[in-house]
Amino acid sequence: MLNIDNIVDKTTFIIGHDKNVGKTTYFKYLVNQVRDKSAPTYLTIGVDGESADLIAGTSKPQIFAQKGDFVVTTEAMLANTDVSYKVHEVYRVKTAMGFLMLIEVLRGGAIELIGPEHNVQLQNVLKHLGTLGLNTIIVDGAIDRVTQVSASKTAGFIYVLKIDATELHLAIDKMKIIHLLKNILMISEEDMKDDSVFYMSGAFTKSKLQLVPDGTTTIVVDDFTKLFLQLRDLRMVLKKYEIRFKYKFEFLHYIVNLYNFEKAEFIKQLNNKEIEDFVIYNPFKTDVN
Repeated sequence: MLNIDNIVDKTTFIIGHDKNVGKTTYFKYLVNQVRDKSAPTYLTIGVDGESADLIAGTSKPQIFAQKGDFVVTTEAMLANTDVSYKVHEVYRVKTAMGFLMLIEVLRGGAIELIGPEHNVQLQNVLKHLGTLGLNTIIVDGAIDRVTQVSASKTAGFIYVLKIDATELHLAIDKMKIIHLLKNILMISEEDMKDDSVFYMSGAFTKSKLQLVPDGTTTIVVDDFTKLFLQLRDLRMVLKKYEIRFKYKFEFLHYIVNLYNFEKAEFIKQLNNKEIEDFVIYNPFKTDVN
């Protein structure tokens, strides 16, 4: 069970490995759970994620904003909502649906979310929210783009997966990659000066291994979002080098939505107790508002 205290006063990204895995549905569920402890601020990356809501079956996800919520969306979306609100900021970030705006909800209602389209825009919005003391922030991330987490250097993230027979092994590989990366440590400025340490600028791909000089024992990358390695390649690198991060993000949980797949069989296929300890199964099956 997710400890909501791990969400309060932090920025949390909800990311997923594919479309229609339940990411936006879990985002809405989490916002609702957090309200018991803190007034949430929430936004999405670009246009909100999935083509169909897993609970209601509607064609486009909406969130029911409640009084006291703070929401980032656009002019066009606000023109089509019955929410009563106060505008706190109009950002100099224009999307195809108008400028981004930060509102405080005065009377609840359904609202659609459109957010920053690029990491720099997202970083600027998050920085501004912090200056207002809005610290419990939940971001509905874009599909399979973990790089957005790097927009906040103190963020945590939750990874949502859909498990069925067709992509079982791909999903498990994703989980194993995250498990390996979450255990990688940060490096100190002093250790960065060591001659055996190589800083890999930008993305860490398999092809860039040829840039690593002889005598290197440690490869440093900015953060886990810069690693673009398959599970086999990551394991190979970790056998030869130590990897360290300049920035560390807190991994919270996997959300595993089982579709026509038995939990016992999934656990058998996963075959990793350490990973399973971080799994929450089908969280909104029994507690949905």
